[in-house]
Amino acid sequence: MILLGSLFREVDFLAAPICFIILMMVFSLVLVKYKDDRTRTLLLQAFYFKMACAILFTAFSSFYYSGGDSEMYFLSGIHLYDAVFDDPDNFFLIMMTKVINVKTPLMNYFI
Repeated sequence: MILLGSLFREVDFLAAPICFIILMMVFSLVLVKYKDDRTRTLLLQAFYFKMACAILFTAFSSFYYSGGDSEMYFLSGIHLYDAVFDDPDNFFLIMMTKVINVKTPLMNYFI
């Protein structure tokens, strides 16, 4: 699915609706404490607006900017996870390293 951009994966189309349903269930628990219908309506509209903005931001940064800072942050997190998963001692190396250069053993994960 190269056409979907690099921030979207196949599993996202299953996970996103599930996450939305879970967030909606948690949000409905918050709405219970508000008795005024107008307040509940405004909060619900704000929730939908925030969810739509999150989806649009992800799509915009993935398709229009072809990644940008959000994608680089995400991909770097994956590389750090791989480094620690391959060798747990890399965790301490990551914490002690200020700058990754050619001589750092972590360089192989970021190339």
